[in-house]
Amino acid sequence: MAEQVRFHLEKMIPELEDMEQRGVFTKAEIKEIVKRRTAHEYAIHRRIGRRADYLKYIEYEINLDRLRKKRKIRLGLDVEQSEQQNEAKKKLGFTLSDYSLTKRINGLYQKALRKFSGDVEMWVQYFEWAKSMGASSSLGRSFARAIQLHPTNPSMYILAAQYEFVNNKNMTSARVLMQRGLRINKEATNLWHEYFKLELLWTEKIKERRRILFGDSALGLEPRALPSSAEPSKPPKRKLDDEDGSDEDDENEDGNTGVQLQDEDESLPQSQLDLDPTIKVSNDDSAQDPALTMGKKLSPVQQAMIELAIPKAIYRNAIKGLYLICSYLS
Repeated sequence: MAEQVRFHLEKMIPELEDMEQRGVFTKAEIKEIVKRRTAHEYAIHRRIGRRADYLKYIEYEINLDRLRKKRKIRLGLDVEQSEQQNEAKKKLGFTLSDYSLTKRINGLYQKALRKFSGDVEMWVQYFEWAKSMGASSSLGRSFARAIQLHPTNPSMYILAAQYEFVNNKNMTSARVLMQRGLRINKEATNLWHEYFKLELLWTEKIKERRRILFGDSALGLEPRALPSSAEPSKPPKRKLDDEDGSDEDDENEDGNTGVQLQDEDESLPQSQLDLDPTIKVSNDDSAQDPALTMGKKLSPVQQAMIELAIPKAIYRNAIKGLYLICSYLS
C-alpha cells in the first residue's frame, strides 16, 4: 500500500511545482496540500476501502480546483487567447495545473465506480459532474457501462436517453435506449411516462423545425416573430483520462461520443414495441432530419403519424403495461 501511495504522490510533483511557480499557491499551502492528499491516498488504498473515503477525497479535489480557478482569475492568470498581446501573457496561458485536477477527479470517480459499481447514487453523482465539465466522451462510455451493470434500473435508461436527446441531439439513440429499457422493464411506469414525454417533445421539435424552415404556413398557422433569446452556448467538450494516465475505454475512431450499447441476443422474443411499425427505429442517416424528409407540405398520412399515431402507440403500450402490473398485483 505504501508503494502505491508513494507512486501517486510522486506523480503530483510537476503539477504542484507548476502551481507554485505561477503563484497560485504558496510553499506552505503546497505542503498542506501534500499532507492532505497523503492522508486521503492512504485512506482509499487500505485493504477494505470505504465509500466515504473516496467521496471525501473527491470533494477535497473539487474544492481545491474551485480555489485554484478563483485565485487564477484574481491574479490575472486566466487570460483568453485573443487577449494575449505579448510574450509575458502567453506564458500565463494553459498549463499542466489547469487540467491535472480535473483529470485526477475523473480518475478517482472511475476507481470508486469500479470498486462500488452497485452504488447508483455514485453513478448519478458522476454523471452530474461530468456534464458540468463537458466530458461528452466519458459520459457516453459511462452511461453504457452503467446500463450494463444496472439493466433493471429505469433511471439509468432515462438519464442516458435524456443526455442523448438534449446534449447530443440524437433522437434515434434516445429512442433505442428507451425501447431497450422497456423491453427489460415492462412494469416500470416512470419509464413509460418518460418515453411518452420524449416522443411528444420530438413531435413538437419537428413542428418547430418545419415552422423555421418553411414558415407558419406549412403548419397552417398565422406567421409569428422568432424569439429574440439565443440558444445558450454549450460547454466545451473534454476528454478525461484516468488518474494513472491509462484510458482503457478510448473514444471510437469515428468520433462518436454517444451511448454505445452492446447488441442484444437475437434469440430474444420480439415485444410489442418491435412489432409496432409506428415506433420502429430507423438506422438510416437520411432519417435524422424528418422535417426535410417530409417535404414542405405534409400528406394526410404524415400529419396523422405526427399528431396521432406515435402518441397513441406509446399510450396504448403504456396502458397495456399498467394493466399487466395491476393483474399481477391482484
